[in-house]
Amino acid sequence: MDKSGTYSLIITAAGTGSRFDSRDAKQFVELCGKPLLRRTCEMFWRQGLFSYCVITARPSEKEKVKSLLSELPYFFSYEVIEGGSTRFESVKKAFYQLRQTDKVMIHDGARPLVSHRLIQRVIEAAKTNLVVIPGVPVTNTIKWVEHGSVKSTLPRDFLFTIQTPQAFDYSILDKAYHAFDGNDISDEAGLVERIGVPVSVVEGENENIKVTVKSDLEYARTFFTRL
Repeated sequence: MDKSGTYSLIITAAGTGSRFDSRDAKQFVELCGKPLLRRTCEMFWRQGLFSYCVITARPSEKEKVKSLLSELPYFFSYEVIEGGSTRFESVKKAFYQLRQTDKVMIHDGARPLVSHRLIQRVIEAAKTNLVVIPGVPVTNTIKWVEHGSVKSTLPRDFLFTIQTPQAFDYSILDKAYHAFDGNDISDEAGLVERIGVPVSVVEGENENIKVTVKSDLEYARTFFTRL
């Protein structure tokens, strides 16, 4: 089953970034001379694989995102739309703005360290799988804690930290959106799981962090200075 076909891209940048603790939204914070969101988009622009891209933004930041992306030197067809009040709503709105496509890739705008290798790894696996997500095995001991007390220790051999980009067959994600209200899910793979579609996991990358707090930004800056 090789159904690679055409690819469209969704990049999420409509979050509030409440944990980042900065005057500027984290997607606009400078990362080695460029706004963080621009760094993220450049990694995909350079691929030359995507037919179309939709970027979500907060209503008050939509024009700022447009301006930021207009400076990119790479040809790429894209649209910036207002996101919803949750990640689920934002991605769903973006999904139904896509033009005709076979596959959809979804990526967090706050993951600027995504590599060409990882993007290619996900795309290659998506040729023979309906849904593909990258994951990194958990190395720390994980305990289930309630009200300050340990309920149990989870078997980490089966636990993975899941990342983006994630790839979906368009028709599968469309079916999942029609079947469930997924406002309680943290990623679209969780929505697809509910309709019984197998989700394939490929090797993620430890460097592919999501910038959530300021220490993450410092790590990202260190990474880029080594390139």
